[in-house]
Amino acid sequence: MDKNLAKTITAEKGSVDWWVENIVERLRDKDLQPLEAAHNALQEHPTEWKLLIYTLFAAIVEERPEICLHYVKRLKKHYRPNEIVYMCEMIALAQQGSWPLAKALLEKYGFKLFAFPPTIDEKWLKSWVVKIQRWQLSVKNKKPLHKPKPIPKKSQPSAADIKKLSIDQVSPR
Repeated sequence: MDKNLAKTITAEKGSVDWWVENIVERLRDKDLQPLEAAHNALQEHPTEWKLLIYTLFAAIVEERPEICLHYVKRLKKHYRPNEIVYMCEMIALAQQGSWPLAKALLEKYGFKLFAFPPTIDEKWLKSWVVKIQRWQLSVKNKKPLHKPKPIPKKSQPSAADIKKLSIDQVSPR
């Protein structure tokens, strides 16, 4: 661990709070590997809600949406998700290119900057929200993908066809 980080962490080493402080400090810069710290924390405390949430933060900061979505799934399986979970999921989906799903989450839950740790770059977070807000479904081809087939008209027998019918072929009423 970085010596500067060690100076700022006040909780008892190995405790949940110690891991949270460690991860929060690392969220300033993805080069400090917050996701690695989060994974280490989860090895010691695999079902701790707080650590799972901070793992989501770490995954989006390191732009590892597949990891974030993995932990979102785990959180939803064991806990009732809150807005923070949905906001992290929204950013992870956008990072993955799943813009319609990300926009749907943004419209449903909104975005609350105060829900994120203050060490995450605010401009970076807002840039993702703006990208999601501005995303629109673009239709490149306005032509239908295929021509609809015309509905076949029922053909009426012609007068010549009717004359050809014999009396034997006509059934009585």
